Amino acid sequence: MVSHLDITTRQNVRSTLKQCGLTRMPQEAKQNITSIRLFGGLEERPHQSQPWIPRRLRSSRENDENELFQILSCELPSLRYLRFRFRGAAAAGLPLRSLLVCAENMTNLVTLRLFNVRLQASTPNDLMELQEAIQSHPSLQRFTLESCCLADAISSIGPIMEGLANNPNVETIVLNDSHIVALNDNENDAVEATRAWLQYLMAHSMSMKSLKLNMMPEIQNQHIIGLAETLMTNGATHNNNKSTGLQELCIESATVHESGCLALVQWLETHPPSLERLELALYRNQDYIVDEDTMSARGDINWDKVGMARALHHNKSLKHLHIFAENITEHGFPSAFCTMLRDHNTTLEHLTVGWEEIGNRQEEREMDFYLRLNRAGRGTLTDEATKETWVNFILHHSKDLSALQYVLTRNPALVADMDASEEIWSSC
Repeated sequence: MVSHLDITTRQNVRSTLKQCGLTRMPQEAKQNITSIRLFGGLEERPHQSQPWIPRRLRSSRENDENELFQILSCELPSLRYLRFRFRGAAAAGLPLRSLLVCAENMTNLVTLRLFNVRLQASTPNDLMELQEAIQSHPSLQRFTLESCCLADAISSIGPIMEGLANNPNVETIVLNDSHIVALNDNENDAVEATRAWLQYLMAHSMSMKSLKLNMMPEIQNQHIIGLAETLMTNGATHNNNKSTGLQELCIESATVHESGCLALVQWLETHPPSLERLELALYRNQDYIVDEDTMSARGDINWDKVGMARALHHNKSLKHLHIFAENITEHGFPSAFCTMLRDHNTTLEHLTVGWEEIGNRQEEREMDFYLRLNRAGRGTLTDEATKETWVNFILHHSKDLSALQYVLTRNPALVADMDASEEIWSSC
């Protein structure tokens, strides 16, 4: 039973539908289609050194484009996943009216991904109508923009972000290598427009669990500071338990400075109860694990002041931490995280430091050991844990001598209990 369909747009709607086999497909088979990848924008140029040229969707008129989406929404009522991609070196135009057709008619759509497109508006009302349709969509959960940009008539992606923020079903937003303000805006306008929609998104979204901001040109250091501050405010209000609030935050940037990184660390110090995964990929000034005074001194690093290791001492939610930064080992990273894992944190399960080695082998082995213990459930071995809990841990990890040594070192009374049991059995 086929559930996926690849469609490459042709000269007109009829040719497109015929090529993909939709016109000949039985109605029962159409009911089973839940996923579509829609490709457009390429046309072969024979006898040229460059064989491909980017174009708009091959339909000759915008009405044809809208008609195609209208037909797809009617013919494929079970559609849940739609990926729309223009293939070519440059982004090609996609009318907002076409997206509006999707938002209004594809009522079961869960995932919408746009790749290498330039969003275009035909009328001033297109963007606001799309915002309203996205906001009221009954099932949309995941939205992705990758390698996209805006046409001159659209000043900002803000209305789309506001629609996503106000939709109670949207859980994941991915913005990757895309321009989200008009390219002809001056710098101050671009900064303010980005600040406005990002602050609105973080302040109003009640359902968003994953946010990924990867190499977004308009997102600057001050925006990351504002994001962290809004997250701290949310933590003190409606996002104060594990069932709500952000669970995953991924930031890849070449413009985040020390102050932006420290703002994120200060957010971590509030122990956000919902956050389970944090990824930071920073390409300049990556000395964010310590405060500015410590960094300027370049002496012994005082991890008890401001640092990520200290922020994670009592964190009870974060399980995945992935850091990609240069020169991170120069600032005592291994020893600080070894201390954090050995003496404090029993929740963190996966730790990655990219681009450079973590440190000497002993420290690396020690971190791996405690991460493995955390994955095994070290957090359950508290002073209040029952003897049964300790014994079950030993039984589950009886082949791991290091784990057994750790358990018996933590609770030597278990050895005394076993010795007493042996004496009782020998006297019988």
